Amino acid sequence: MCFRKIPTFNLVFFGLLIATINSYGQSEKTLWDSIYSAQQAARGREVYDLSCVACHSADLRGNSNAPSLIGMSFMFLWKAGNTLCCKR
Repeated sequence: MCFRKIPTFNLVFFGLLIATINSYGQSEKTLWDSIYSAQQAARGREVYDLSCVACHSADLRGNSNAPSLIGMSFMFLWKAGNTLCCKR
């Protein structure tokens, strides 16, 4: 059996490639990181609690007078452009 010598460059290149692939999936960041800060989310929660929760409920599922803000029914309304259910 004949073994060919593998150049050092190839070994280094493939070693770095494998290390990069292995470390790529270990990141704890997600797509949503840095989109909203914790402070922005807290302010949004306060506004929702004051202005929206009475009709849309704390779990976002709505009631007989206000539509759900989650799930397939929300997505249907959102795609149709009918999401502005509340008057300010």
